[in-house]
Amino acid sequence: MKVFVGLLALVALVSADHLYDDIDWTTVRPAHERLQLPENIRKLAEQSKPLGRIVGGTEAVPNSIPSMAALLLTAAEGIFFCGGSLISPSFILTAAHCLDGVIQVQVILGAHRWNELEGSQIRRFTNSFTQHQAWNPATLVNDVALINLGEPVPLSLPLSFAVQLIALPRHQDVTNSFNGASARLSGWGMDSDAATGVSPVLREVFTAVQY
Repeated sequence: MKVFVGLLALVALVSADHLYDDIDWTTVRPAHERLQLPENIRKLAEQSKPLGRIVGGTEAVPNSIPSMAALLLTAAEGIFFCGGSLISPSFILTAAHCLDGVIQVQVILGAHRWNELEGSQIRRFTNSFTQHQAWNPATLVNDVALINLGEPVPLSLPLSFAVQLIALPRHQDVTNSFNGASARLSGWGMDSDAATGVSPVLREVFTAVQY
């Protein structure tokens, strides 16, 4: 894990603006807040802080992480937020817990400020997604899922600078734990323990992989 065009985009932006122009962005919450963890796991998480949690970091250079996807998740309780990675022109990799009880997903690619309509963005709406068949909310085991975008997103000009696939490990790396390697973590999550909502800008932090 190494520090590892425009009509179509315009149509996507217009449709997204039309469908989400009544959102109170201040009410959008991180999807992990919906997790109903068993008491023993919740206590373990509290005792092990800050292990398993990443806050802070710095604002990323706009469009410097072109594989990053912002996910607006519509559920019965409201709209929630998660992040994901573009692993192919048609699929986003994300966490299974993000999609529990979700009706529809708005995928935002090429974004720095996810709650604004930027010219670099491609937005897609989908209700086609698959959680790992062995996903267990009680233990958080197999917390992985795929979102199907349907029509592939363009990876060529004029938006190639802002939307690209993430660099996946090679086949020969299948047994490599990458323990100790430098990793670049990114997202729009809360940037401090005192934060009351997700970050409006993409942030990043560099750390070592711990296995």
